Amino acid sequence: MITDRVYNWCKQSDTVTSELAKDPSQCPWKIFKDLYETHDHTPHPKRSVDCVSASSDELSSTQEKDQLQKALSCGNWGSSVPSELFLQVYHGAIGSLEKGPSSGVVSPPLLGSTGVVPLTIVAPLPDLCRHLANCIARAKHEVFLGTNFWVHSDASTLVTNAIRELSKRAGQRGEKIVMKMVYDRGNPRQAWENRLRVPEDQYSVGKVRLPAAEEIPHVDLQVINFHRPIFGTFHAKFSVIDRRIALLQSSNIQDNDNLEMLSHIEGPIVDSFYDAALLSWGKPLDPPLPLLNSPAIHAPIPCHEARSPDLSLANGTEIFPEHSTSSSYYDVSLAQEAKRVNSGVYLRGEESPTQAVTRYLSM
Repeated sequence: MITDRVYNWCKQSDTVTSELAKDPSQCPWKIFKDLYETHDHTPHPKRSVDCVSASSDELSSTQEKDQLQKALSCGNWGSSVPSELFLQVYHGAIGSLEKGPSSGVVSPPLLGSTGVVPLTIVAPLPDLCRHLANCIARAKHEVFLGTNFWVHSDASTLVTNAIRELSKRAGQRGEKIVMKMVYDRGNPRQAWENRLRVPEDQYSVGKVRLPAAEEIPHVDLQVINFHRPIFGTFHAKFSVIDRRIALLQSSNIQDNDNLEMLSHIEGPIVDSFYDAALLSWGKPLDPPLPLLNSPAIHAPIPCHEARSPDLSLANGTEIFPEHSTSSSYYDVSLAQEAKRVNSGVYLRGEESPTQAVTRYLSM
């Protein structure tokens, strides 16, 4: 059930992001506690069948409709109309906040939103990192990257090369990019402090090998190692680029032979990912992210501004060189990225579609 406590949290106008925009020197987690825990005097509901413990199939038809309507009013759907199945899932998600508002790892008013997914990648891990690299290289203001495991590898090199490219482009524009990164590499000190700032002399060597400051003079890179001992792994794998694009992926940044998945997400829901990124970072932002006062909900959706009706290969046969650790080819749009990747699986000679895909996967 959605209790009055949870409903009130979801209907608040203030979020961690909006409060940080007023004063970027604050700590995101302290803001969260102040907004949703410290001043909450709503009495806990009684644990009874007609309250928290009641599931949808235990409710009468009228009660269930009332609950789904309550769930509908808890989200920000714009002109969209969520389906009944979606609302049932969403109802379960926001109901879990009764156990603690931090369960959603985002400010409750941002737990339900809307957006578009112009690109989904189901491919070996390097293809996911190629898209991440392109998005990083195209950034104009800021980058947040969160991953569970980061290991120096071909996969990580695709990303670190993109950070170097980002610095080069920012320098040409006379600008500086703010980049925050969170990973989880267990450290005994995390028994006392879960979020450890990682100094450059540690993140630029060994098994991490992120670019040193002298390699990226136009990117202000900061790194946090986040872990809650013993089993509190930071398992998230997502990035937010310029508060306009969110990338949600299944893979860590390391070499493996897995088939992985990435969803490229745009629109108002990016503000939810942004809020989650701030809570993942957890510490005061120094320097602050430049777009704290520029929510995605009030901005044009990037893929709607740069529509490309033709994703087919030029002349049906043109082969584009692959973006790799040794040869970088950064594309200017999703359409160009798609052309480059699709050209790798174009049928050659007497190949069957299966043989073309097998050839690409074996490269």
